[in-house]
Amino acid sequence: STHEDGRFLFPGTGFTDEIGDGDGRGYAVNIPFMPHAGDDAFIYALDEVVIPLLTAYNPDVLVTQLGVDTLRDDPITHWQLTTHGFCGAVERFKALGKPWVALGGGGYNVANVCRAWTLAWAIMVGADVRNEVPTSWNERARPYGIQLSTLHDDESSISSALVNDSLHDTCERIKRTIFPLHGL
Repeated sequence: STHEDGRFLFPGTGFTDEIGDGDGRGYAVNIPFMPHAGDDAFIYALDEVVIPLLTAYNPDVLVTQLGVDTLRDDPITHWQLTTHGFCGAVERFKALGKPWVALGGGGYNVANVCRAWTLAWAIMVGADVRNEVPTSWNERARPYGIQLSTLHDDESSISSALVNDSLHDTCERIKRTIFPLHGL
């Protein structure tokens, strides 16, 4: 699970030492992020921890919960992820080449949810979509208070040194404790 650090967001769980018990030991992997983590930090965690563990575990079916409360402008969380980081995750999951069940989840900015899931669907099915949101869509969405001009955010986000240092320590801790349980 990639999520905001439980010290800063409800429910206050999801720490790196919560790794499962008994036969399930090592199958619960938590990557808590400091507030204001951006695309660079998110992609680093995917490449350093998530993808290597998925590759080692080699599931028959990939099930992901693709919540978009990680996108900046979400009213509840403190992330700075953009659609570029979100799409980077979707592209990495698709590249695993597994049958895939992609589930929705958190996301409390409706415009972000619309944009992110349109982009995710396009990646999943290999469709090209224009970045500009059609006027006809905006006309239908206007009664709900949603207006979009583009699907992608203008630029990627960069995390602070504090966020990156904390994440590096988190990933190294996971590599020391979880990776050996999976032959890594």
